[in-house]
Amino acid sequence: MQISEKRSLTWLELIMKTRTYQTYECKIFLGSVNEDTKLEFDEAELRSSIEKFQDQRKPLIPVRITKTQFICGSSYREDGWEVAIINYPKLEINIEQLEFFCEELSEHLLYNLHQNRVSLMTPYVTTMYHDRSRFPQSVNSKVASP
Repeated sequence: MQISEKRSLTWLELIMKTRTYQTYECKIFLGSVNEDTKLEFDEAELRSSIEKFQDQRKPLIPVRITKTQFICGSSYREDGWEVAIINYPKLEINIEQLEFFCEELSEHLLYNLHQNRVSLMTPYVTTMYHDRSRFPQSVNSKVASP
């Protein structure tokens, strides 16, 4: 969805073709340990999983991968990943398509990289996806087990 607003053009816009779209970013947060093998996976394995997912989808939506660390007090520290998706103006897709892509990618990463949980943060809501087979007592609950 292109934004139309009345404003003065900058000198750069006068000499260049530009596109302005509604700003939108979602982020997927996941750990770095395969919960089946208890081994840490690296960026190459994460990238490969994302690339395989992207190759099955049209249009191709680019993502950004950033290594991160989750800290909760002095007793909990976990290495992990942030996968970010923006409303890239070149694609000319709508927000609903981006959200659907993010939801599907979150589920793919949950199962493909054997995660207990994956969190998807949009500008409006944060959703935690969890593998019900790992938390059978939470199947009927909206909140996953810790």
